[in-house]
Amino acid sequence: MKKDEYINTVLEQVRCKAVHEPLKAELVSHIDEQTEAFIAVGLPEENAEEEAVKTMGDPVETGVGLDSAHRPSFPLAVFLPSLILLFTGIIARYLGEGFFAFPPAYNIFISSDIPNAIICIAVALMFYFADYTILVRKPKTAYAAFTLLLAVIVIWNVGRANIANVSGAEWVTIAFRNTLSGHFAIYGSALLVPLMCGFVFSMHGKNFKWFVLSCFVLVVPPALISLYAPCLSGAILVGIAALAIMTIAVKDDYFKVNKTTAYLFMYIPASLAAIGLTVVKILRNIRYNSSTADWEQNMIREIISEATLFGSSRVISTSLTEANNSHILTAIIAQFGLFAGITVAVILVLLPLIMLIISSRIQNRFGKLTAFSIGIVFLFMSVAFIASNLGYTTAMESFVTAPFMSNGIFNAVTSGALVGIFASVYRRKDLMPERKINTNRKANA
Repeated sequence: MKKDEYINTVLEQVRCKAVHEPLKAELVSHIDEQTEAFIAVGLPEENAEEEAVKTMGDPVETGVGLDSAHRPSFPLAVFLPSLILLFTGIIARYLGEGFFAFPPAYNIFISSDIPNAIICIAVALMFYFADYTILVRKPKTAYAAFTLLLAVIVIWNVGRANIANVSGAEWVTIAFRNTLSGHFAIYGSALLVPLMCGFVFSMHGKNFKWFVLSCFVLVVPPALISLYAPCLSGAILVGIAALAIMTIAVKDDYFKVNKTTAYLFMYIPASLAAIGLTVVKILRNIRYNSSTADWEQNMIREIISEATLFGSSRVISTSLTEANNSHILTAIIAQFGLFAGITVAVILVLLPLIMLIISSRIQNRFGKLTAFSIGIVFLFMSVAFIASNLGYTTAMESFVTAPFMSNGIFNAVTSGALVGIFASVYRRKDLMPERKINTNRKANA
């Protein structure tokens, strides 16, 4: 049997078309190596290839084995908690109607819950069946274009905000909630993270100068956009995601740099920024001790402290802001008890932890980087959301809605897109061996 005939027969047994190209390359390499070995021991060239093909075994059996080994995977361990959170939010808002004094738009959100859930699932499936390596087709252009688009949208929405009658400490909360700028900042920052991975991957093999440039490009522009929104949580999300991505990049030798120097360059400024934010928070609390945000924090803590294990709290607030969205966990605790709230919080944290564990087992380096960064995004959003709902941070300091559980089209699209990209990586985790993805060729759709 000729080499081409053998390879075609093998590939006919493999149902996943996405793996045909890398498998063909591997088969050709094995056959050519064996052919050269036969030639080296004196076998004529025309016979050497036929003998090499024979050593590969029966093509049908080989193809069936490869089909079993390279079958696309479905991340049920990720999709199941995602669906639980998605429908938990819908049920909580439905049963909680009239329980809190929701804003006038609440009925609109209720009526759009099911369509948003359908959109979320559809977006997730769309990205699941897509090829995640499209992120490295034109990574620098894609990252720059999305960042510029995000900046234009945020600046335009901030300009539309009516803050004529707002001053002092209340501006950061009221102006934010009266515009879409904060939503675009936090959700845009989350969607920007996979593009960050593509940008860093395209810098493979660069020296320290490009490492420094990558750190600057990944952090400064999106962070400034979030701070302008204003949305401090968006800036923090960008910083944490960029730090995680660059740490993996250094660890896996993406850059030709001294690892100790690179880590110091990243973690010293990050530590100083964290200390600075802590100091600012302390000073702000001293100066604006009676602000709207502090009053709401105290109200949330009172609800939590008076909550029963099961059933409604003895202290029910009818003025909790965004009880259907950013404070839905507080509403769940108040209406259904601590057990329900703890269960939801555990699922919120468990989802990103599962993502991080799965990502550590992925062989392809770009896939691992992308999956890990998405897990970091969900972990940040979940922890910040829980902290806000327990009264430990103000809405402005961590205005982050819960992945899947909070309502709104922005949350639905963002959550669906990120989990879909993660699933696309997982689907191909065994299909592509660790190799450098060619960023100059078109990614297979």
